Amino acid sequence: MFRPSRTILSFGAGALAVMALTLAGPKAAHAIAATLVQVTNTSSSPVINQDVDSPGRSPYTAFLPCYSQTTNSCTAFFPAVPAGMRLVVEFISSSVDTPTSLSNVDFYGNGAQASPLFTLQGNDAAGNKIYIANQPMLAYFEAGQTPSVAVFAQSANFEFVSGSVTLTGHLVNLSQ
Repeated sequence: MFRPSRTILSFGAGALAVMALTLAGPKAAHAIAATLVQVTNTSSSPVINQDVDSPGRSPYTAFLPCYSQTTNSCTAFFPAVPAGMRLVVEFISSSVDTPTSLSNVDFYGNGAQASPLFTLQGNDAAGNKIYIANQPMLAYFEAGQTPSVAVFAQSANFEFVSGSVTLTGHLVNLSQ
């Protein structure tokens, strides 16, 4: 009569235990996970949720004048982004009057620089050139950073720059 050795019996018992755990393990783990995240709400009583990153939750609009009656440039410094927030600028709108042509307009912040496109619209009653910029953009500013817009006109005998800049976008709360 054949008698298996202890080594073979030990190996067989170990293999049987591994198979039992392999077959039972995922089901048990799935059952535990399913009970932890099971949602029992119905369509008449839905789960309450909130999109904390939705642009409509924290809209941002900032308007600043930009004026200099003695030089050919002006800069609008916007407020620093509050702690725990990120500013997403999505649109810039501006109007600038100057007796000469614009030479450059720069949007600064977060280590980046962009040049919004200003187009000549005509002249005002005093003969000053009117420039307008309305364009989408995408720029991010972290807490403590300050966006700014600098307007530069060509030099002339009579120098001044007058206008305004509006930035729009939204704030993202990073603490949620």
